[in-house]
Amino acid sequence: MTRPRSIFALMMAFLMAFLVSCSSVEAKVPTTYTAAQTQQIQRYVPTLTEFRSRMDKLGTLIQKRNWIDTRTYIRSLAK
Repeated sequence: MTRPRSIFALMMAFLMAFLVSCSSVEAKVPTTYTAAQTQQIQRYVPTLTEFRSRMDKLGTLIQKRNWIDTRTYIRSLAK
């Protein structure tokens, strides 16, 4: 029983290698942001930098496993 399985597995491996080698992948043009999208992103930068600076305190609360203060701190960030 092991002999037909190994032959079948070998055949499947060759089939997969053949299918992958014959497939063609089209290169996509990378997306760029419009001027309006860039302005919208720039509006969020101060808020994101403030949140990033507060992540250190959140990390220490999590390391101390102080879950009540962690939950309260996350809720205060969301306001």
